[in-house]
Amino acid sequence: MDEYLKRLRLPTIREQVDAYLREANEQQITYEEFLFQLLSIEIAEREIKKKELARKKAQFPVHKDLLSFQFEEAPHVPKRRILDIFQGEYIQQKRNVIFIGNSGTGKSHLSIALGEEAINQGYTVKYYTAARLSNELMEAQDEKRLLQLEKQWLAADVTIIDELCEALHNSSYGKLIIM
Repeated sequence: MDEYLKRLRLPTIREQVDAYLREANEQQITYEEFLFQLLSIEIAEREIKKKELARKKAQFPVHKDLLSFQFEEAPHVPKRRILDIFQGEYIQQKRNVIFIGNSGTGKSHLSIALGEEAINQGYTVKYYTAARLSNELMEAQDEKRLLQLEKQWLAADVTIIDELCEALHNSSYGKLIIM
């Protein structure tokens, strides 16, 4: 059986099948329930690994979530509106979310937390700082692979560009007009 589980690429079942067999025998679990339990743990483990990989691909600089955001320390942040945004409807509606505010007001925290929540909902996310995105675009242009970078960028369901205002403020381009 071990060889078949290996060939079928069922590592979690393979790892835990003996313990579940003993439990099934002791508790006289039906075949159907036994199979259901094994398949459930395999799927649950795959979902965990899928989300871990999605977080790695997103390239968040740190882990942030909505639970750790201190709304009481940021009274200017509309809690009800933020909670609505975190439901994820903006993704299905293909709408943008823009956090605007002074430095230290929680924009990065909320952006990363929003990306984490999108991953929890099954979406793909890509996180950039404006400076990193700018550098990647310039490198891609120099290496004549802008289309490749654009495909990667557009492949994500959610793209987060953080520190945009800081990048514009610190730019050497003078006044920029964004249309």
